[in-house]
Amino acid sequence: MDDTAVTLLAIAAAPGAIAAVFGATAARRQSLSRRLRQAVPMTCRELAATDRAPKLVLMAGRLQPGPTGQLTSPVTQRRCLWWRVDETHTYEQELRTYTTSPVTHRSQAVVEMHDETGSVLLDGQLFDRFLEVYDIDNPTGFRLATHDIVEGNRGGRGKLLLRLGELGICDFADNPPPKFTFHEMRVDQYSRITVLGAPVRDGDSWRLTARHGGGSSTQSLETLLAEADREAGGLFRFVRVFTLIAATLAALAGLAQLAAILGQ
Repeated sequence: MDDTAVTLLAIAAAPGAIAAVFGATAARRQSLSRRLRQAVPMTCRELAATDRAPKLVLMAGRLQPGPTGQLTSPVTQRRCLWWRVDETHTYEQELRTYTTSPVTHRSQAVVEMHDETGSVLLDGQLFDRFLEVYDIDNPTGFRLATHDIVEGNRGGRGKLLLRLGELGICDFADNPPPKFTFHEMRVDQYSRITVLGAPVRDGDSWRLTARHGGGSSTQSLETLLAEADREAGGLFRFVRVFTLIAATLAALAGLAQLAAILGQ
C-alpha cells in the first residue's frame, strides 16, 4: 500500500477510536434515560398498596437502618449502612511494575428508605450501581457513597491487614505485597437518594433490587432525566464529528492509494 495512504489510515484510527468511545458512552446514557422513562414514579404507600408492582419503579427518600442495622466499615471503622472495599496491590516483575485488577468486597446489607408516606426495603446492590449522570454545576452530584482511599507498603499497616484478614477481606497479613490500596465506599444514615429499582416480594411487603439496570443517585428524578438526555445528545454530536473526520481521512487514503496505482 502507498506510504501516504498508510499514514492517512493510521491518523484516521485516532478519531475513529474516539468516536467509538463517545458512542459507547452515549449509548449507556441513552439506555439510562430510557430506563428512567419506563419506570413508574411511586411513593412508599403506593408501592405497599399494590398487588402487582411495575417492572421498574422510581422512588425517593432518606435512608435509615434496615434489618441489617448499623454496620462498621472494615477499613476506616466508621459507622454506615452499607460498605464496599476495592482491594488492589502493586508488585514488580522483570523490572516492570504491575497493579492487579480490583478485588471487590461488599456488605450484604438491607437498608430501609422512608418518605412522608411510609418506608420500603432496599438491597445493598442498589448502592453498588450508581446512576452516573454528569451535572455541569455539580459533577460529583451522583455520588451517594463517601469515599476513602487507604494505601500502604510492605512492613506497614500491620493492624489494618490483620483486621481485614480476620474479616476475610485480604489474606496477605503475613506476606503483604510491596504496595497495596484499599478503596472504601460507605453509605451513611439519613442520606437522601433517588432509587431506580425492581420490586420483589419480601413476605407481605416489597423490596427494591438492582435488577433490570436499577441503581441509586443523590440527584432528583428531574435532574437525572434532563442531564441524561443532554449528555447523550452532546456525546452523539462528538461521535458525528469524529466519525466524519475519520471517514474523510479514510477517503483521502483511498484516493492516495488510487493515485499511486494509476501512477505506476
